[in-house]
Amino acid sequence: MKKTILYSVLAFVLFFSTSAIQNNNNECDIRTIKNECLRSLKPDYLYDSYKATRFLYTNAEQVMEIEAPLFKDEKYRFIFNIAGLPKDIEVKFFDKKKGAKDRKQLYSLTKEEGKNIYIFEPEVSKKIYLNYIIPRTTQQNLSGCMVSVIGYHLTTE
Repeated sequence: MKKTILYSVLAFVLFFSTSAIQNNNNECDIRTIKNECLRSLKPDYLYDSYKATRFLYTNAEQVMEIEAPLFKDEKYRFIFNIAGLPKDIEVKFFDKKKGAKDRKQLYSLTKEEGKNIYIFEPEVSKKIYLNYIIPRTTQQNLSGCMVSVIGYHLTTE
């Protein structure tokens, strides 16, 4: 009898813990989130690359900086899908690395209610720096993901 109760409790815990893990992974379905971004490239831009970034929210604010080298004289489009984020983050573009003199902010993603896809088209094609600012939280094991897609405009002269 004790073994039956023990196995029942163990099966119950195992079932609910795997359900919670599966629900968390469904929120970060990279392929679906990426495909939504790809629709925003058409008809003027061609796909270049994508980056899926997973975030783990902690007790302290975090800043992640990603360098994006762009070819000179090309026109680019950055598309962000924040559908996989349980808590908003800040996304900012800069012309220089963190800590550089005369660093200028080129773009800042401003969250709009009910909107998950955001587009940024830099005016100048050169190396730019993307910053993700992840806010602090007291919630345990809070994580999410964001997908960014880069497209370029094919110019023929």
